[in-house]
Amino acid sequence: MTGSGGFTVDRSSLNYGTGTNGVITLVALGEGQVIQYWDGAVEGDGGGPGTWNAGNPNWADGGPDDPDPSYSPWLGSVGVFGGTTSGTVTVSGKQSFDTLQFKTSFYQLSGGSLAMDPASGSSGTNTYGGVTASIDSAIVDGSGVAGLVKLGNGDLYLTGTNTYGGGTEIKGGKLWVEADANLGAAGTGVSLDGGVLAVQGTSYTSTGRTISLGGNNGGIEVKDPLHSFTAAAETRAKAGWSSSATAGWC
Repeated sequence: MTGSGGFTVDRSSLNYGTGTNGVITLVALGEGQVIQYWDGAVEGDGGGPGTWNAGNPNWADGGPDDPDPSYSPWLGSVGVFGGTTSGTVTVSGKQSFDTLQFKTSFYQLSGGSLAMDPASGSSGTNTYGGVTASIDSAIVDGSGVAGLVKLGNGDLYLTGTNTYGGGTEIKGGKLWVEADANLGAAGTGVSLDGGVLAVQGTSYTSTGRTISLGGNNGGIEVKDPLHSFTAAAETRAKAGWSSSATAGWC
């Protein structure tokens, strides 16, 4: 779920689970949200690589184990990437989204751009526990200015030059970046509220962004044992952090 404040369920649907016999998932959708499941390049694949564009009917209205799904082009709302296989999903042109969920590891969204256009609040990415996914496509603002919320206990890698203007909130798992431009428009903030900002590589050495701590706390992690990462002085003072993080938490 995305946004701030309360969440009103507009409708719900029953969907078959993935890989667990007898499990039925109740999907709660907010007002204006529609959920679709990525089906891959071939109808009935239930996931895997493929091209995401405005016309291909490679989105299903039920999960991979649904015995009788219907297929349609992307509707610009909630997309779920699951199934027994993953791979590279090539984004063609600009595709709008409300929320992206990753239930299977090693999906990589590449090319084009992804425009955040939530029904309300911020756009979200939900990476399930134990799942790793990557968004290499540029994440941009859609019809308005929106922020990006990282949910779920899995790992999400952002590698694109992202220009969304509403800031970044990490509420679970790890959000991996390798450059300041991965975190949206220059000068926008980062909120750690139960999640971790993780730095990979050695080229990203510091940020002037305001990094705030929410009620569930959070941290900064540096992957390379020989690399140091420094947050802005104002951020360090407010959080009580040391001058830099070196291969761990600050």
